[in-house]
Amino acid sequence: MVDFISYARFEVHTESSLEKMDKAWSAIHENKNVFVELGICRRFNIPKFHSIIHYITAIHSHGTLDGYNSESPECLHIDFAKAPFRAGNKWDYMVQMATWMARHDAVRRHETFLRWAKGEGIIEKDGNNDKAEQERKRRRKEDNDVEVRGSCGYQVAKIPGYGNVTVDVLINKFHAVDKHFLWYLEEFLFAHSFPIPLSHNVPFGIFKCLSVMLPQIPQVTDLTDLRDTIRMTLPEPA
Repeated sequence: MVDFISYARFEVHTESSLEKMDKAWSAIHENKNVFVELGICRRFNIPKFHSIIHYITAIHSHGTLDGYNSESPECLHIDFAKAPFRAGNKWDYMVQMATWMARHDAVRRHETFLRWAKGEGIIEKDGNNDKAEQERKRRRKEDNDVEVRGSCGYQVAKIPGYGNVTVDVLINKFHAVDKHFLWYLEEFLFAHSFPIPLSHNVPFGIFKCLSVMLPQIPQVTDLTDLRDTIRMTLPEPA
């Protein structure tokens, strides 16, 4: 294995070095059963171990391996594999992971839509284009004289699906990890004249379903369907 790793790290390869690298890989397969016989491992059905078989082919087609690293795919592995897997109850996890990713993607698209609806744009503004931005706003104001109706409110069940849930539990168990979560919570309580708790141990009722009436925006709104339903279920072990 040490020989194979040493050959894989070469910055320049020849047919001779690749042939020796292939022989080292064959030697690994010839002697790997000793680890099973000694009880060190039960099997070698490991994706990373299997991927080594493609190294020589990859060097032939893409060049040496010293110019590659796993930082980018590792970051994607966290976002697209680890986080969705931990959010579910580990039962039928492939379907749960796909559903989790689809819902998060829908939330991001909706946030982009809301920024566009508020006139904030969907990309970061450049400070050097202030005059151009002001001109675009002036033209939008002249061209769009249609009144946009705001949200009519929301609907929830009479009894919360989860009762007596503290802020600490919301953050640690319900994964409400948004860095502005506590700020939004305090703003909501203040806007509705509720006292702001001094401690995170004050219990709240958590609803599983929330129906929000969307604003009427003539350019994109389907007037027959203005209700957006948001559902939440706490992951539980199978």
